Amino acid sequence: MDELPPWLVLMSENQVLRDVLHELAANPQFLETVGSALAGDSPFPVWVGGMDFLERMNSTRPRKDRVQPGKELGAITMFNRSADGTAGGAGVVVDIDRLHKLARQDSALAKQYVRDALLHEFGHVLPVARSRSLSDRTFDPKPGDPNAAQHPAIQSENALRQLLGLKPKRHYGLLDPSLR
Repeated sequence: MDELPPWLVLMSENQVLRDVLHELAANPQFLETVGSALAGDSPFPVWVGGMDFLERMNSTRPRKDRVQPGKELGAITMFNRSADGTAGGAGVVVDIDRLHKLARQDSALAKQYVRDALLHEFGHVLPVARSRSLSDRTFDPKPGDPNAAQHPAIQSENALRQLLGLKPKRHYGLLDPSLR
């Protein structure tokens, strides 16, 4: 697949991010599930990029409206609020450099981390995209929450992981705390 679906807009030249997005979009189950929420008569575009994308977005916003992700996060999702109060799209920012550092420069592991971060963020995007309402936004569980697998954000992420044949996550975050 040379092209991404029209509702998925890559805002980065990073090859790892590009490769992971193309791999996700090449999976028919993933494409159907995500596409059914994002495509259609009223598309819900998702712009995906790295920290440079976030810097460009922040440069156009008043200081009080700038997004400042925590240093411990691998990715974040922001929603585009329409004039009528509905959600009209989303932005997903992946801190690719941070994920490479976490992977200790192991490129295969870094690619896995980028994939997992994107799956988690798409888990946040889908409920809002389906309803077009920010009231359906899910937030993250608290780090270390022993019941993280029951949290809506993790359940949504796990539904996407299942489409790809991946094991469900029982924790919040990239690294399983029981393996540290």
